[in-house]
Parts: sequence; C-alpha cells; structure tokens
Amino acid sequence: DGKETTMKVVLNQGEKGRVLSAIFASSTTSAIPATSSTSSSASTPPAPPAPSRPVFPLVVAGFGGAALVTGGVLFALGLNRVPANCSVSNKDCAAPPGDPAFADAHSGTSMANIGAGVAIGGAVVLVTGVILYLTSRPTVSSTTGQVVQPWVARGASGVALTF
Repeated sequence: DGKETTMKVVLNQGEKGRVLSAIFASSTTSAIPATSSTSSSASTPPAPPAPSRPVFPLVVAGFGGAALVTGGVLFALGLNRVPANCSVSNKDCAAPPGDPAFADAHSGTSMANIGAGVAIGGAVVLVTGVILYLTSRPTVSSTTGQVVQPWVARGASGVALTF
C-alpha cells in the first residue's frame, strides 16, 4: 500500500541460507482500539530470542568436575590408609616381614593411584568441556509450534511450513 518497512539483519559467519521472517503491519491495525497499557502508535514487535550456546559441553564439564573431585577424595583416602610406619615416597616400610602393614600400604597406595588416575582423567574431561563450550557458536533456538513462512529467492519462491 505504498508503505516502506526496514528490517535490520545481523548475520554471523556461516549463516548462508538463513531464513528471515518479518511481520508487516496491515492497514487494518489502525482500526484496532488501543488499550490502556498501549499507546495509540504502532506496537513494536517482540524482541528476537538471544543466541545461546549448547548445554552439552557444560554437561561434559560437569562430569569431568565430578570425576576430578571423586579422584581427589580417593587419592586422599588411599594415602590415609597407608600406615604411619610406611613411606609412600621411599616405598619403604619399617615393619618385620609378614606384618599386615605391607598389605595395608599396598591397598592404600593402590587406591591413591586409582584416585590420581580418575582425577587426571576428570581434569582432562573438565577442560575439554569448557573448551567445547567456549568455542561453540551461539545459535538462536528454533521456534516451537506451527509456523508458516513465505520465502522468495532469485528465480524461486514458496512457503515454508514448520510443525
């Protein structure tokens, strides 16, 4: 009807072929009476949803953090199970042969070694999850429900249906 509409579009790298949608005010909108909460001028369209990063890398980082804490606890418990007359750093036990301190020291160091491995693995998974989160490109979540969108391209046009 001889009216112009301006639409500002911000595209990120790699968004070729992105679907754009716009709502054009019809000539009948001025016939709708304004309510007490709105002014008599045309209302502004709702703001588009903000882009967000995926949640999966945070889940990976959470599992890594849990493994890191679990490994640290196993490491500390294992070292506490080593008897006082045994040295972990020197791999030496001041006990007579056949003393149960040897078995306790072996059990404690085995638990500490497993805890160290779990903690290191958890740290790697935690760092990987954080890196994946920080390097992922924010995306706009898709709309839910039924959407009908007309589209026009060079040499083609149509209607896109989303259910």
